[in-house]
Amino acid sequence: MKAFQFILCILLLNSCDKIDNRLKVVNNSDQILYYRWGSDSTFANLFKEIEESRIAFKFDSIQVLRIFKKIEPRKDTICEMVFGTWENYIKKSRIKYICLFIVEDSLSQKCIQSQSDLQKLVKKRKFYSIDYLKKYNWIIEIKE
Repeated sequence: MKAFQFILCILLLNSCDKIDNRLKVVNNSDQILYYRWGSDSTFANLFKEIEESRIAFKFDSIQVLRIFKKIEPRKDTICEMVFGTWENYIKKSRIKYICLFIVEDSLSQKCIQSQSDLQKLVKKRKFYSIDYLKKYNWIIEIKE
């Protein structure tokens, strides 16, 4: 019976999706930044995700710092993960890139109630292809 349970356990572990954590985000700017990544570059899809979180937590609005990841200057390296591989994730995306939405620290306390609020807060959108990520060893470096 124990042998059967052991074999079943091994089979289950092998059938689970693998997690790819090669992608790393590094902040080499001089300021604290907040970012969020996605496989779609549109504000509509990002706002949809934020709106789903707002409704789930029953908030009237949502602050940037609750939704975006904080990354300290010249100190933090954050590993990002997906199930499967990053190559498959990017290939399946509509735009074939990873998009980083970047918000400055001075705006981190602001609330997002609409898509136009979101567009005003996001100062930069950066796009990264599979070729770029492979060339730079899966490291996204934010410099400015």
